[in-house]
Amino acid sequence: MRPLIYALAAITLMASTNVVASFISMATGYSVTEGPDGLTLNVTSKNQGDEPAYEIQFEVQIGNHNYTSTSVPQLGVNETTSTEFLIHDGFHLPGHYPVLIKIHYQDANRYPFTALSVGFYDFQNPVVSKVLIRAKDSSIPANGKGTMHYTVRNNDSVERDLVLKLHLPDELATLKDSDSLTIGPKQSMSLQYTIENFSALVNSGYAIALVAEYEDGKSHYSAAGSGTIRIIEPNAMNVYLPWVVAAATAVFLAFLIIVRIRRK
Repeated sequence: MRPLIYALAAITLMASTNVVASFISMATGYSVTEGPDGLTLNVTSKNQGDEPAYEIQFEVQIGNHNYTSTSVPQLGVNETTSTEFLIHDGFHLPGHYPVLIKIHYQDANRYPFTALSVGFYDFQNPVVSKVLIRAKDSSIPANGKGTMHYTVRNNDSVERDLVLKLHLPDELATLKDSDSLTIGPKQSMSLQYTIENFSALVNSGYAIALVAEYEDGKSHYSAAGSGTIRIIEPNAMNVYLPWVVAAATAVFLAFLIIVRIRRK
């Protein structure tokens, strides 16, 4: 039995306002092996940053199962942690399935972060998806919203009905993260998603992945496009707009009072 091994890297940066910035960078990998009791998924993560991470916890989606590990109190610089999950009856058809891994952790100030990684596992019979996804990196202000752009291409000779799912770290949000799409042969389609910052810090970067899955009655297929969103300085207009509105309202009310007094 040969393990199927995929190397991944999901990086979340945290830059301080000091001259020397500190950061946590989580490099993730996994392997899937077959055994008498089913499949064993082994997930590892190494802290490649320059400061320790705390309360590290894995959250995994594979096939039709979701798993959550117990937390590790601390992971020092260049240290690695790992955990295993036993998978029973996770796949209803042979084929190519996505593996979604989130790593939850905290910095020294106990501020929570999430790192997202996406990979694949071939169950029984390997297949190749003819649907491809390309992502365009983006940025959003810390106090606002931004747009993530994707291009979906069907290189197959037949129409495909896709189930789409946008995977985000917990620090970001979107109103609609799942959808269905019918795409014709040799056709490309552009998609965009509005992303809102919830708790990500300025100068941090997050992986966001759009996953497409489809079937042909015999096999399961999947594809993913992963891009990065960077959190930039707050939009000045969003910061000062409430004050501008309040000032304009005060001036308008004062004008009405003066007009009323003069009429008397």
